[in-house]
Amino acid sequence: MQGKMIRRVALLGSTAAIMTALAPQAALAQDSADNGDQANPANRNEIIVTANKREERLLDVAGSISVVGGEDLEQRQALDLQDIARSVAGLNLQQGATPGVNRIILRGLNAGGDGATVASVVDDAPLSFSGANTNGAFVASDFQAYDLQRIEVLRGPQGTLYGATSEGGLIRYVTNRADPSGFAAGGEVGGASVDQGGSDGFARAYMNLPLGENAAIRFTGFYDGIPGWGENPQLGEDEINGGRRYGGRASLFLQPTDSLTITALALYQDGKFFGNGAVEANGLTNPANPFGLVNGYTYRSNTRNFATNKYQLYSLNMNLDVGFGTLQSITSYGEVDVVSLNDVQPFANALAPNSSVRSNNTVGLGKFTQELRLASDVGGETSGTRLDWQLGFFYTKEDVDFLQDFTVLAQPLLTPIASFVSNTLPSQFEDVAGYANATLHFGERFDIEFGLRVARNNQRSQLTQSGLAVGGTTIVSPARTSAETATTFQIAPRFRINDDAMIYARVARGYRPGGPQIPVPGAPATLPDSFGSDSTLNYEIGFKGSLFDKMLTVNVAAFYIDWTDVQVLTGVIVGGNQFTITGNVGEAVSKGFEWGFELRPTDGLTLSAIGAYTDATFTRAEPAIGALDGDNLPYVADLTSTIGFNYETALSDNWDGFVAGSWTYTGERVSDFPFKIELPSFSTFDAQIGVRSGKYAVELFGKNLSDERGITNFVPVGATGGVGTMGIIRPRTIGIRLTADF
Repeated sequence: MQGKMIRRVALLGSTAAIMTALAPQAALAQDSADNGDQANPANRNEIIVTANKREERLLDVAGSISVVGGEDLEQRQALDLQDIARSVAGLNLQQGATPGVNRIILRGLNAGGDGATVASVVDDAPLSFSGANTNGAFVASDFQAYDLQRIEVLRGPQGTLYGATSEGGLIRYVTNRADPSGFAAGGEVGGASVDQGGSDGFARAYMNLPLGENAAIRFTGFYDGIPGWGENPQLGEDEINGGRRYGGRASLFLQPTDSLTITALALYQDGKFFGNGAVEANGLTNPANPFGLVNGYTYRSNTRNFATNKYQLYSLNMNLDVGFGTLQSITSYGEVDVVSLNDVQPFANALAPNSSVRSNNTVGLGKFTQELRLASDVGGETSGTRLDWQLGFFYTKEDVDFLQDFTVLAQPLLTPIASFVSNTLPSQFEDVAGYANATLHFGERFDIEFGLRVARNNQRSQLTQSGLAVGGTTIVSPARTSAETATTFQIAPRFRINDDAMIYARVARGYRPGGPQIPVPGAPATLPDSFGSDSTLNYEIGFKGSLFDKMLTVNVAAFYIDWTDVQVLTGVIVGGNQFTITGNVGEAVSKGFEWGFELRPTDGLTLSAIGAYTDATFTRAEPAIGALDGDNLPYVADLTSTIGFNYETALSDNWDGFVAGSWTYTGERVSDFPFKIELPSFSTFDAQIGVRSGKYAVELFGKNLSDERGITNFVPVGATGGVGTMGIIRPRTIGIRLTADF
């Protein structure tokens, strides 16, 4: 324990040294700051966020947060998680073979378990899996980012305010609220073409309609055609990795009285993807060149692979001014439905001649939440002691339907013959929590934020199996239940050097729930009926500041995370068959450093650099998954960095021009256990150039202009040997966008 503490102090002390060097400059910046323009929203340090469920400046939040604004999202055509990751330091994705399926990794917390370590929220409504038994980690919500106000990415445990599965962090999508002050509308159309693939188009629009002085409604709609770029030579298909995505949002704002405001949101998104998001690679058939493509961007399959993902969310948010503060009620219901149909030919070879096997993996989530929150008003500056506080109650219930089916198909018409095996695992998760969060101010410069959350969850699941693999019968296993109580906390002292610079520290705990164990037919009685939660304890120190008359913005942080009782997927062999279950395997540590710099040397020019160094390793060997003490955690890049620029200038009295570019580096990672293959680093370059005049603009954009083959997922060997599969980023893509706003 003493050795661990020494390492933490040494790591965090490096950031303290940087902050000491920056502090004198920040003090000088205070003297030169203008007196009347600090509320100008154009200033980067005036970005308002709601990470702590209050509106506050980004520079005042005692924690590491990245914010990507709506205009930046649209100009960069950052429309999904893969694009967003290029703008957020330390955000890694493991993308499965099924298009639209992602595992989100923040601060290195990934050991391959079923449960998510990063939660997703739309405004104040959560829409991510809390249970850890139904592939929730890979079914991360991936919302289309058009007409958003901003995306906030909170790094480190957020369990005090956001509860389960936020032990690694949180992604918060903030929508544009309906505005009664005036009519507004806009839209954009365009298209894109991908190298060695096809072309497709997109159309998006929004409209804001006032309904009087105190009411408004806003509509947003989109259609995205996604060009394909792979091929399946067995079926003679090309451009198979394409698809389409469409949907929209409707938001309503009402203010029936001066003290009461009501906002409502309805969101729907439907995505369909054709083919498989992977390509065939040498894998272990050629250890000297495991990442070499077998035959270009191909994936051979006897059946057409297909995937869908659908999101629905409905929320009602009511705010009542009670004089000394605000009483808030947030009610929401959301659904996530993900279906993937894939060919698994290796199984067919052993079952019947002239046949194929198609797998059907279906996950459906229905999630209801109710939150009540009472928050004090934030007082003005004072030389005395002041307490700002929040008290909250939270309830959620989620029902998950999980189906995994393998069907034998006869060639050549691919008609179903029989079910090889079908597993259904309906489960329920119910969570009740209370939390308190407060900030105690000691004068104008120093305060301490602290919070506590106590949660109780109850879970239930039941496995039903049928098909040839279980003798053609149906086996219904007894229902299993679990219950646990979890406590999370945070303490965050901060010292404001001046109005635009501060030093902070943060200690926070997060957790991921355990749950009922999946029944294993014929398993020994010693196999437990449930697995436990895991938890993280995060130590962090950082500096945030706007320096040199707000010309330079600096955000640096160092962190050290203890991860205990880590959940992983492991195998149990019974009767010659292997079954996958979840177990708690021990401990891991993630430590690193994050940085963000933004420089505005002249009008119209912005230079930026963000990045993260992360060292995430197991600290105790676990033979069950092939992990050794010191092994890196999978799909965690040791170094990520993005360097970008944005320049705007007047071309004439009526026309402005702009050009922007960003270079992103993703460092080395290792694949899943037990293979632990080291994946090479890669770099991408994105750029945009265009002109605008009044309400209209035209833009050319390019993604992955260097046409890198960045690896997002790697399985080095097939189910019965042979070549492996490899997920890669989309090849070079070039497009055009025309916009109009009224």
